[in-house]
Amino acid sequence: MLGDAVMELKNKISLVGVDLDGTLLRNDKTISEETKKAVNSAFERGITVVPVTGRPLCGIPQFILDMPEIRYVISTNGARITDIKADKTVYESPLSKEKTAQLIEYATDCGYDFEAFSEGVGYIEPALMKKHLEAYGNSPVADYIKTSRKTVESIKEFFEKTEKCADEIFITLSDRAKRDELFEQMSPDREIQLCCLEQRFLEVTKNGTDKGTAFDYLREMLGIDKNATAAFGDNDNDSLFLKSAAVSVVMGNAADKLKKCADIIAPSNEDDGVAFILNKM
Repeated sequence: MLGDAVMELKNKISLVGVDLDGTLLRNDKTISEETKKAVNSAFERGITVVPVTGRPLCGIPQFILDMPEIRYVISTNGARITDIKADKTVYESPLSKEKTAQLIEYATDCGYDFEAFSEGVGYIEPALMKKHLEAYGNSPVADYIKTSRKTVESIKEFFEKTEKCADEIFITLSDRAKRDELFEQMSPDREIQLCCLEQRFLEVTKNGTDKGTAFDYLREMLGIDKNATAAFGDNDNDSLFLKSAAVSVVMGNAADKLKKCADIIAPSNEDDGVAFILNKM
């Protein structure tokens, strides 16, 4: 599935959205020199490359933010778009203050492990931070958690005091069955949007807030036709994002379920799949 879709659109793509973990980044959370060169080459050909990630802004690797070709970043699963060159938020779609309080109280009362993200930062309580660091040790995931989270004694009290609105509530369950059960319980709430991630995680955002909606907003803001767009992803929270672009590129390391919806299946993130496809545009 590599040839036809790319060759038909060669020299026509002008906006590319790229997921980070499992897509642009290798498994050790670094980016290869080949991929850096491919992003630079795309930029020189007039293609705007935009990171589109579930990470909050402060959790995006500095080497990504420092790339001269990168201007816009879509973060926290589409809840925020930042012009990093101007240091300005150009789009945000947080949960309301009332819904934020309701969800935090519910998660607290049920005893769920959860984190709340707001304005580019993740807030986490000490017990869960300890669990994460014990689970991930000295891995790149642990480094990401350390840089993207701020520890607060009580998320509920912190959000009540600061009157912040959450961009996302991220709940960790003990297993997939418990996660799926919670998904069913929360699904009737029309104010929120749910996304299941991996086996145990449930992401809660405002209804209508996702990577695809944010990518559409940025495309329209930049005056780019949808037919000139491509999206790269590898996980379930990329599904709406992939549908928002004219060309959907799914990585070789993605689940078969996601690959079935792809226009193009690229080599894996470990095999510089993003660079391989970018160089053909």
